[in-house]
Amino acid sequence: MWTDKAMTLKELKKYEEAVDCFDKSLTLDSKNPFVWGLKGNTLEQLGRDDEADQCFAKAKELEEE
Repeated sequence: MWTDKAMTLKELKKYEEAVDCFDKSLTLDSKNPFVWGLKGNTLEQLGRDDEADQCFAKAKELEEE
């Protein structure tokens, strides 16, 4: 649910709101690499590259488990 809302907000270019929804989604399922990657992509849109890189690293780590 939160991921779907976040993806809609991202399409509307409401990136900050989308990040908040991705965070809510991750509080429910912190081991979802797909959501970590989506959050990383959204953070890139905001120019928050360091945070995005951390999300991508977390997604990769979870995929390798």
